[in-house]
Amino acid sequence: MTIQQWIILLFSLVIGFGLAILPLPDWANWFRPEWLAMVVIFWLLADSYHLGFALAWGTGLVLDVLQGGFLGVNALAMTLVAYPTIKFHRQLRSFPLWLQTSIIVGLLLIYRLAIVIAHGMLGDYVNYQHVILPVVTSGLLWPWLYLLLTDLNQHARA
Repeated sequence: MTIQQWIILLFSLVIGFGLAILPLPDWANWFRPEWLAMVVIFWLLADSYHLGFALAWGTGLVLDVLQGGFLGVNALAMTLVAYPTIKFHRQLRSFPLWLQTSIIVGLLLIYRLAIVIAHGMLGDYVNYQHVILPVVTSGLLWPWLYLLLTDLNQHARA
């Protein structure tokens, strides 16, 4: 990765963290997209050799600290999503955008389910509407985020 790509990676992660902890009204929290998970998935698709599980685990831990929740819940969920993303990154990148989006929606569903199950096991109240609605909004936003970050990544590579 070039220096410009690292800068874009860090900038996109900072934006993802900011959007993940941005205060929203209660009704809007139900629809909050999984910005950080989508950014991590994109970068694992773009360059899984340099980033890998360290990116997923590290961003998950930082998100746990920023949200003030149980330490390790987001890190575990990000790592669960990172494995298939890294394993099948070549195939995922070659799929048409509509098929890639449907697979990313499945990965984000795994991410949300892992978080909800972990919180349920830790004794928190679990609202299952918080599983589906963020995944739907993330799926609607994935093509736009993918195209934007791909364009920025290609300009940085040149």
